Amino acid sequence: MAFISNITLKDIAKIAKVSKVAVSKALNDKPDISEETKIRIKKIAKELNYIPNNIARGLATNKTKTIGVFLLTRYKIKDEINRGYDFVDGIIKKANKLGYDIILFSRDTKSKTNKSYIKQATERKVDGIIFIGLGENDSEINEIEKSRIPIVTIDSFLKNKDIISITTDSKKGIVEGLDYLIKKGHREIAAVLGHEEAFVSNIRYKVYKNYMLEKGLFKKEFIFNGDFTLESGYRVGKEILKLKNKPTAIFSFNDIMAMGLIRALNDGGIKVPKDISILGFDNDKMCDFFQPRISTVSQNLNLMGKNAVESLIKKINGKNIENIVLDPKLIIRESITKIGE
Repeated sequence: MAFISNITLKDIAKIAKVSKVAVSKALNDKPDISEETKIRIKKIAKELNYIPNNIARGLATNKTKTIGVFLLTRYKIKDEINRGYDFVDGIIKKANKLGYDIILFSRDTKSKTNKSYIKQATERKVDGIIFIGLGENDSEINEIEKSRIPIVTIDSFLKNKDIISITTDSKKGIVEGLDYLIKKGHREIAAVLGHEEAFVSNIRYKVYKNYMLEKGLFKKEFIFNGDFTLESGYRVGKEILKLKNKPTAIFSFNDIMAMGLIRALNDGGIKVPKDISILGFDNDKMCDFFQPRISTVSQNLNLMGKNAVESLIKKINGKNIENIVLDPKLIIRESITKIGE
């Protein structure tokens, strides 16, 4: 049979002398159609080089095999250093492997549009949604929690227990990092926080504060506000240079800020790690190429993206799923030294 472009279910139905519904059922392996008819319809579809259209197929199956991904950049984070794309890479690879398409919605959480996240997703007829970078004070959280669309979040934690979260154990990561710094003799340990609306930054700060309070080491003057950017890390570094009594170590809540921090300290004549040790969080690829090579708490963002897809598809198919919390790993490089060495 000759090649025909833009083949539709209607074309196959006409040749097979069956209804469009029958063709849809056959191509989707539904049980309520005979095996003989299935084979005949599939043979015709193959000969016509039929390529399924997920949106059109969704009209018959109520599923489009499409996932909406909202990459919500936090305020002032530039795309070139937004690690959200590491999540997206894992999402795309796993989705494609499982036969799903991705629609990527990229929008700053501070922007004003006429359409909500849920309305955008509904109009595109996605089967489910993955949110990356959803802020604690996002004005649309209430609508998200009331939505009937299957939803999974990465690094966000909502009250609706039906909305599953995928994250790294920040508590474990912060404690392991602080334990290591204490082991190296550090007691004056500062913290550089991420954006104030980021769930994970607030969790990390709470763990840091409780840990330091329990050991009688907490100092309010050693808490610095960043926003996950190079610029904020550099700014904090300049603030630390002005301190009469400086910390011996700094725990930056992401690696990007740690890089800006090191640059500012170097510019001010403070050497890392000789004068001040630095510990980051994430294990950004640049950590191994920066000078000095940055010690950090590693989290596998690519795997988190893959887990988000697997969990969402299970939820789409009506299965009960639970939150996934991945273990972090402390990576020691060159930016930490022992006191007295």
